[in-house]
Amino acid sequence: FEGSTSGTDVSTSGSGVRAIDERPCHAGTAHVRWSFDPEPTVPGNARHRLAPVLAAWGLNSDHTDDALLVINELLANAVEHARTPLILRVSLTDTALLVEVRDESVAEPRLQPVDRQAARGRGLQFVDALSRRWSWTADASGKTVWAEIAPAGAPIGVLRASS
Repeated sequence: FEGSTSGTDVSTSGSGVRAIDERPCHAGTAHVRWSFDPEPTVPGNARHRLAPVLAAWGLNSDHTDDALLVINELLANAVEHARTPLILRVSLTDTALLVEVRDESVAEPRLQPVDRQAARGRGLQFVDALSRRWSWTADASGKTVWAEIAPAGAPIGVLRASS
């Protein structure tokens, strides 16, 4: 998780689903990295800590709002489903904002189908809609879910875990 990511890493979970790590390289980026215990207050605390950082990096308000919502949803999922210590890393590259949430669970993130009647289960739908692409990679000690957020006005696309 620390340092530069180069090449493509392929991990296989217990169910045989493969997650391809296509995260951009961290080299030459501005970044923050924070560790958290799995507390319900983590998403809100992280948003409050990150808002001034993103502003200092020169992100416009629309880009910042999208990034904070993606960060909130990835952290909320880690707190609720993994229930393990977690690490948030946010990096600004020349082309995108990269958000990574690392936890100690190998449980796969699952994008739920749209259900207008459901009171919950929309977190990854937001991530999917607001990110250029997102995916996850697992290893023996947990997983990292990541999302790449395009600068305002850039084309948006999606990358999900491959099978």
